[in-house]
Amino acid sequence: MAENPDVVFVKEYIKTNDALLAFNRAGYQTGGVGAKVMAERTLARPEIKIALGILAEFGIERAEDIPVNPLSRDGLIEKLDAIHEASMAEAKFPSAVNAVKAQAQLLGYMDQTVTVNHNVRAAELSLEDLRAMVSKELAATAPALIEAEYTEVSGE
Repeated sequence: MAENPDVVFVKEYIKTNDALLAFNRAGYQTGGVGAKVMAERTLARPEIKIALGILAEFGIERAEDIPVNPLSRDGLIEKLDAIHEASMAEAKFPSAVNAVKAQAQLLGYMDQTVTVNHNVRAAELSLEDLRAMVSKELAATAPALIEAEYTEVSGE
């Protein structure tokens, strides 16, 4: 589910203090009017002013003021940063490398292998697919059986 563009605008405006950049990142359409004009109009909308005012009452006027959930991606990255810095200071390089790898995985920079298990009824498979699956399973345990002849059995 896509996030409300007004919410994205407010978040991005707090991060950048740039209405045009926040307008573009929120995905608003200009409707034929210049983006800068529309960004200023969006910033002047009463609901946007109210949202920014409420955040200011809680002391949130810049991105640095936004509290980070320790279990969010950003919170986990902050923890890994701390682990990395402490490991480097103590010359525990394997731990420092592992912290960087974990950050890279969280940010999607590393390929990850995902195993998917599913069940398929043999009756739903073609004879060729079934033979291939059986051959693959037997390849590690009994390589000689792969070369064997298959005999089709009819009947239930």
